[in-house]
Amino acid sequence: MSSSDMAKRVLQESNSISSSSDGNSGNGQSLFSSASVFQRIQKKMVGKVAGKNLVKHFGSDNTSRLFDNLYALLKVRYDKQTAEKVVSNIIKVTLKLGVVTRENDLSNQLLKDISNMQKQLKHVLLIVISYTTLDYSYDYKHLKSEMDKAQALLLKFVKETLSEKSQNRVGHIFSHLGDQDFLDSTMRTGSDHNATMKLISEDLETILDSRHV
Repeated sequence: MSSSDMAKRVLQESNSISSSSDGNSGNGQSLFSSASVFQRIQKKMVGKVAGKNLVKHFGSDNTSRLFDNLYALLKVRYDKQTAEKVVSNIIKVTLKLGVVTRENDLSNQLLKDISNMQKQLKHVLLIVISYTTLDYSYDYKHLKSEMDKAQALLLKFVKETLSEKSQNRVGHIFSHLGDQDFLDSTMRTGSDHNATMKLISEDLETILDSRHV
């Protein structure tokens, strides 16, 4: 079995294993922690095939704080279970993509596809940072258009390398993050959540500077 076949098999098997991290915990009383979600997913799936650098990156303070703040914003717009699921899906999809892209036998087309996706995703993140930095610069239509482009490029790659469940996770992520009420309530100047968005943007800048995106 080739290394890419092994990676795909582990990723497919992990869909059923990692489903236990979807939604609330059994008693519903524990506080949400993106670091705990990451550790649970990593132990069940990524540790078998991913490099140490990937694990170290997603266990960083900046990444954990970013996801925790994103969860806090999502919980204002959605219920607790939905907010947890969005963050969990982001972590799962990102880790699985990290496994696949670290294989050395991707076709030239797949390498081109993921490069285009990464560039577009970075573009979206830079737009978010600029909107947070410059008052009254937020433009929902422009941001949503660029997010749609990123989603299309991501789905193109995921369809070739991961399972249908991962495709559904991508749709779930973008449908909630791209919701106009959610973006308006967090991005518009004067919002009660501007301070949290500023913290998210600061962590995004740190992550982008580290060239992990």
